[in-house]
Amino acid sequence: MKTLNVLCVIFVLSATCFASTDLANLDDYALSPDSHFSGNYTMDGDDFSYDTTYINSGGASFVNHSNGDGWPSWKGFSVSNETHTFADVQPGNEFAQQYSVHAGSAHSGDNFGVGYMSGASLPEMILNSEMVVDGLHLANVTYTAYDMTNGSGFSKKFGGESGEDEDWLKVVMEGFDGNGASTGTEEFYLADFRFADNTEDYILDTWEYVDLTGLGAVKSVVFSLESSDVGDWGINTPTYFAVDTVVPEPCTVALLGLGSLLLRRRRG
Repeated sequence: MKTLNVLCVIFVLSATCFASTDLANLDDYALSPDSHFSGNYTMDGDDFSYDTTYINSGGASFVNHSNGDGWPSWKGFSVSNETHTFADVQPGNEFAQQYSVHAGSAHSGDNFGVGYMSGASLPEMILNSEMVVDGLHLANVTYTAYDMTNGSGFSKKFGGESGEDEDWLKVVMEGFDGNGASTGTEEFYLADFRFADNTEDYILDTWEYVDLTGLGAVKSVVFSLESSDVGDWGINTPTYFAVDTVVPEPCTVALLGLGSLLLRRRRG
């Protein structure tokens, strides 16, 4: 009877693990339709002083920095449900689509995060507790995808006019443990034109899953972007990306522990 009870607990826990909610998907942040939040923009008279806000979702917080003085600006993370595609881009005002996702919809629900790297200021996701993150979903922002497709006065068309240029844009995710020590990095390409066969070149237009288990147990994940198109002031490509549906680690440890308990019961 005791063995049967343990088996029942394992079955229930297994079902709970596979049916567990996302660690964070940003749908618990209240937004009006076709809108975004990118900061509080308080006026403190200092053009260089950014206020910090935390966009809380589930078991994680996405760090936002905003400044309302001079030319209002933000960096880090914003939250959005805007899904405008290339058809909505007005030439000369591509920047207006910095909060839209090129995939045309959120990965799940309505909301998603938009990360923006400004100089040395990097987007950061802080977890409520140190843990292994199974992974998350990444996509291109419409503004960045449009820029890579067409080029601009500041950046190049990916592939060049001939299509032979080996351009690329990638997100680098670095994990940090509770003591602030790096646990490693994972990389993901939002665009890649390095293939020998040009028909394989791509600018991502879907949401894709990125496995982060290789980072181990982390308290935070810091995001940065790297590109083949760089100039004297850094990356020329607009440094945005979209993130959604952060997935927690499966309950592997708990299941293994109960499995060991079952073996001990049998031996007894």
